[in-house]
Amino acid sequence: MGRQDRIDGMKIRKKLVALALWGVVPVTLVAEPPKESFDGAYRVTITVPGVVFPIAAFSMFKDDGSLKEIDYVPTLGGIRSEEGLGRSRRTDDGKYAISYKTELPNGEMRQVDGLASISASGDKLAGTAMVKWLNRDGVVVNTTKVKLVGDRAEGGLGAKQ
Repeated sequence: MGRQDRIDGMKIRKKLVALALWGVVPVTLVAEPPKESFDGAYRVTITVPGVVFPIAAFSMFKDDGSLKEIDYVPTLGGIRSEEGLGRSRRTDDGKYAISYKTELPNGEMRQVDGLASISASGDKLAGTAMVKWLNRDGVVVNTTKVKLVGDRAEGGLGAKQ
């Protein structure tokens, strides 16, 4: 094999390598976009300004965008669980808007609207929320901004992003 044949062979190999690499790029660029919602269960700690103890909660998100929140609220007699139902959706910037309502034992309502980020691994959740307490007539009687952090619950489903 002559020198020109070796040069031609090297050019062909370079072109094949370039073609192979070029073929991978479109696959990466057209990868599946993040889902609008996700499945996940998180143990959440809610920090309320002016309240000495944080509130523990358990948040369960479903692929269909439904959300179930169980808050464990300290009372004089111990701890009471309060269940709220709502929705979550992915925002344009990749965070999750959450909204749920909880009917309280006294007939009043707690409405929560927040924004949370989920880590790339799906193991961590962090965000803030506005909590509104509404009286029996539906009038807002108090509003508080809270911080929340959470860890994926063991055995729970992870984020599908």
